[in-house]
Amino acid sequence: MYLKRNKNMLKKSAAVVTASVMVMASAAPVMAEGEVSFREKMKEEIAASCETLAQKWDADLAEAEEQGDTNGNAKVNMTLSLDEAGQSMVGMLAGMDASWMKNISLDMNVTLADGSEVVKADVMLNDTKICTMNVLVDFAEGVEYVQLPEISEAWIKASLNASVNGEAVSADSLETISDLASNPTVLLPEGKDFANLVERYGNIVFDHMQDGPSVEENVSVEGIGEGCTLLEGQMYEEDADAMAKELFTTAQSDEQIAALLTKWSETIPDAGDLNAQFQSFLEETLAELDADNGEAAEEESAEPEYVATRIWVNGDGKIVGTEVALCTGIDADTTFTLKQPEAGDTSALLLDVQSEGSGFTVTGSSQKADGMSKGSYSVAIDGITMMELATESDIAASEEGYPKATCTVTFPQGDTEDNYNPLSMFSLVLNVDSQKEDNSVNLGAALLSSGAQLGALNMSTIQTDEKLEIPEIGTAYDSMIEEEANAYAESANYDTIIENIKNAGVPAELVDQIVQSMEAPEVVETEVPADAA
Repeated sequence: MYLKRNKNMLKKSAAVVTASVMVMASAAPVMAEGEVSFREKMKEEIAASCETLAQKWDADLAEAEEQGDTNGNAKVNMTLSLDEAGQSMVGMLAGMDASWMKNISLDMNVTLADGSEVVKADVMLNDTKICTMNVLVDFAEGVEYVQLPEISEAWIKASLNASVNGEAVSADSLETISDLASNPTVLLPEGKDFANLVERYGNIVFDHMQDGPSVEENVSVEGIGEGCTLLEGQMYEEDADAMAKELFTTAQSDEQIAALLTKWSETIPDAGDLNAQFQSFLEETLAELDADNGEAAEEESAEPEYVATRIWVNGDGKIVGTEVALCTGIDADTTFTLKQPEAGDTSALLLDVQSEGSGFTVTGSSQKADGMSKGSYSVAIDGITMMELATESDIAASEEGYPKATCTVTFPQGDTEDNYNPLSMFSLVLNVDSQKEDNSVNLGAALLSSGAQLGALNMSTIQTDEKLEIPEIGTAYDSMIEEEANAYAESANYDTIIENIKNAGVPAELVDQIVQSMEAPEVVETEVPADAA
C-alpha cells in the first residue's frame, strides 16, 4: 500500500514540477555568471518572470475590462455551407437529390446588459429567410423566453433554475453569471498579487528539489540543434511529502489567497464561504499526509524512487528543453518531454506525453520569413502518425494577441491493416482572422475530400453599437406545463414558414413530408358494444 501511495504522490509531484517549469520557461531568458545549478536556475527564472508578470497581467486585465465594458452588443453569424461535392455526398448517403441544399445560417444580434440577454436571430436557408427567433434571457427572474413570430405571436418560456448537487441555482447567481460573462476580470487578482503567488509557491516547489548532475549536451529535433547545458533536479519521496506539506500549510495562512476567496464569495451569491471550504480541504489533506507518513515509517521501498526534472539551457540562458521522468533506481519512465531548439529563423518542436503505456507525440518545425511563420508537424498516438498539420500565421498579429492563422490537417494512410486510417481521404482547413480595430473574430473550418471541398462551417463575431431593447412579453406559455405547451401548439400556424421553405428551393416532395410530420394524427373514434362491459 505504501509503494502505491508513494507512486501516486510522486506522480502528483511530477505534475506540479512540470507545470512550474513550464511557467518559468516562458519567461525571458536569464543569464547567469559561471556555473549554475538546477535550483538556482529555476529560482532565477521565477524572480525574472515575476518582475514583468505583474505589469503584463495588469495590462491584459485592463484590456479585457475595456472589452468587457464595450462588448454588450455584438453581431454573430454562423453559416454551414455545402459545395457541389458535398451535395453529391449527402445525396448519395440520404438517397435523394441534395443539389438544392446550399447553406443554412443563423444571423444574430445580441445584447447583454442590465441582467438580461436579448437575441434577435434570422434563420436562413439558401440565403432565404425562413423565420425570426426572438430570445430574452431574464437572469433576475431565472426565465428564458423564446418567440417565433412566423409561427405565433405568443412566447414559450422555461426556467433557468438548474440544480447543482441537488440545490437550485438562484436567480441572483444567474444574474451574476450574466455580469461575469460581460466582464470576468472582477474575479481575478491584481498583477502584483498574482506575481507574488507565483513566486511564493514556485520557490516552495524548487526548494524541495535536490540538484543533480550538470553536463554539456546538444538538443536536436528535426535536424535543428543547439549546444546546451543540461541541468537536473531530483525530488525524492521525502522531498515530495515535505513539499506538499509546506504548500498546504503556507496556503492555510496565506492572506492573499484568503482575500481572493473572500472576494469570490462576495461576488458569487451561491458560492458560500469559499475560505472556510478551502481551509477545511487543507486540514483534511494535511491529516491524510500525516497518516500516510505514519504508515510509510513502518515500511521501506526496495529502491529509491524520485522525480527527475531535466532542463536544457542554451548559450543565451533560454530553456529550450524540458523532461520529467519517474525514476526507480537506475530505471527511468519519462512522462513529459518538450524540446524547442532554434537555428536562425527556424525552430523545431518535440512534445511527448506518456502515461501508463500510452503516448501522444507532436514533432515538426517552423520557419519565419516575410513576417509569416510557416510550420509542418505530425501528430502520433502510440507511435502511429494519425494526422499531419501545415500551419501559417502572421507573426506580428499573433504577438499582439489578435491571431491571423491557417492550419491544414491531413490524415495519412497507414501502410498496414493495423494502422489503417479511415480518414485518409479527408482533410480539414481551419482558419482564424481577428481584428483589433473592431474586436472582431472570424473562425472557419472547411472539409475536403481528395482535394475537393465538401462544405464549410464559418462563425464571425463583431462588436456593434446596435443595442437591442428588452421586448415586451405578452402571452407566454410554460413549456414545462403540459396544458400550456399544448395550448401553444394549438395556436401555432406554420403556413408562413412552409411558404418560405418552398421559396428557399426545397423540393415539393420534401416539403410535403415536412407538412405531414407537423400535422397532428387524426383520432379515430370507435363505438364500444353495449355488452362490452
